[in-house]
Amino acid sequence: MGVQFNLNDMHAKLSLPVRFAIAIMIFFIALLLRITIWTAEFGLTFITFYPAAFLSFYLCGTKPGFLVTALSAFSAFYISSSPYWIADISNANLVAIAFFLAFSWLMGYVLTRGHYWHNLLINKEHNKFEEVDKQLLTTNELLTLAERSVSAGAWRWYTDTGKMVWTEQLFKLFGLNPETDEPSFDCWRKIVHPDDLKDAEDLIKEAGQNLHSFVTFYRVILPTGHVRWIDSYGGPVYDKLGNLIEFSGICINSTSLHLAEQQIQESEQRFRNMFTNLTVGYQALDINGCWLDANQKMADILGFTTPEEMIGQRFIESWSDTGEGFSTFYQHFKDNNFVEGEFMLKRRDSQPITVIISGRIQRNKEGDFMCAHSVIIDISERQKMEQKIIEMNAELELKIAERTTELSKANEELRHLSRHDALTGLHNRLSANERLHAEFISMKRSQNNYAVLLLDIDFFKKVNDTNGHSVGDSVLQLLAHILKSTLRESDFAARYGGEEFLLLLPNTELFEARLVAEKIRHTIEATPHPVAGKITVSIGVAMATPDEPDEYIAVKEADDNLYAAKKSGRNCIMAAAHQ
Repeated sequence: MGVQFNLNDMHAKLSLPVRFAIAIMIFFIALLLRITIWTAEFGLTFITFYPAAFLSFYLCGTKPGFLVTALSAFSAFYISSSPYWIADISNANLVAIAFFLAFSWLMGYVLTRGHYWHNLLINKEHNKFEEVDKQLLTTNELLTLAERSVSAGAWRWYTDTGKMVWTEQLFKLFGLNPETDEPSFDCWRKIVHPDDLKDAEDLIKEAGQNLHSFVTFYRVILPTGHVRWIDSYGGPVYDKLGNLIEFSGICINSTSLHLAEQQIQESEQRFRNMFTNLTVGYQALDINGCWLDANQKMADILGFTTPEEMIGQRFIESWSDTGEGFSTFYQHFKDNNFVEGEFMLKRRDSQPITVIISGRIQRNKEGDFMCAHSVIIDISERQKMEQKIIEMNAELELKIAERTTELSKANEELRHLSRHDALTGLHNRLSANERLHAEFISMKRSQNNYAVLLLDIDFFKKVNDTNGHSVGDSVLQLLAHILKSTLRESDFAARYGGEEFLLLLPNTELFEARLVAEKIRHTIEATPHPVAGKITVSIGVAMATPDEPDEYIAVKEADDNLYAAKKSGRNCIMAAAHQ
């Protein structure tokens, strides 16, 4: 590709001798024109010299412009001023020359300063574009990191052309290959479970027609035959003028959550079937003593045809003492969270009955009242049902405990997934930032330094391009295993980027950190991958000290040192020079 020059900045790209030569050529052309075409008798002493000075400043810069101006002034004085070809020093000639010099140099100053401010403005705008590009790159990196952290993928649907764009993570989520599968509704329809396709497609179409957001979930069938639940969120995007430009959204792998919900629903259904078919009465009351739920046996005890007749009515109407007796009983129930004993009730036909009530209050995590569960049996069946009551209470508590355990386990899995990298099992960038802040606060309190190591796999792109991403993933898992087995229990390791890892070594000085880094580097080099072969890493080391204003100073230094290690030939360690 040839070099291209712009006339208004030639003097910034050509060497000074070349610019002087061009300026002198311009001067001689002006002089030749003055002698041959516009002779001295023609008048207008500086007719060809003004353009020469202008072009010299414009094309060649300040110094060549000054030279041409001086030569032009002398030539006009000697050749074009009366008497011609004689150096006649007269007031008129001196004034004309002074005016030419002043005007030409002023013109040259304006041209050169204008060029300077023009370039300054261009550079400023260029810097703005570079900053926007950096911010866009950072945003894309954060989006990719977020997608990998929560097993999510993003999509865009350009409504004017019908074209769709999927991120790489979304292809993985759908079990598709971005090199062979084209992002489109037809491709999507092929993988959605037939039982879910119509509802999901109708919802998306309705949102597209009415231009509103949507939330839907469906199953996709992976190439392996396994089923994966997908939660999809999307909505319209408008430009500054309010014109629709696209639909965009994300899809999240919600298989674990749906399976947990399904198990809870099955557990609740078993719970419901059990109490529906109980030979004892069951009821649930709200905080005011109104029925929320009941089984058929409870309806039979109180003389109702079906449990549905009871919902919303007040249990006090079935209490033998409808006044203070029920209020005292229910307040005691809520205050103590349980009740057990014999009580007098009345049926709908006003016939009194003696029952045994065994109940428990259900509260949420904050301790607020949710409902009161009670098992009620007729006293006449007391002897036969005592053992069953004990068993039912135990089973009820077990079911509640099982549901609580399932929910706690699901919450713990979600918390773990939000802070760990699914591929390597190491902490992710979110967790790393939290640990960085905690370690920085601890250092400020204890005044003990800690070390930050940034590690990057050398030529990792070549590993992926040569062997495929599955081998690349296996290399990342091997490196994570080496880090886990090499570091101390108090140390911290996280996958900080694609092939970049961050290590924190608490209460560690620089020479110790270099030893650890060298041990890691040597172990990785000495542990070849079965397919990719020898793997090497570059490591940047930095120390965090109590006098630093925030936790990211050391991370920035470690990143700079990692870059220096890369430039030094890779497979090496680099620490800050001042440390």
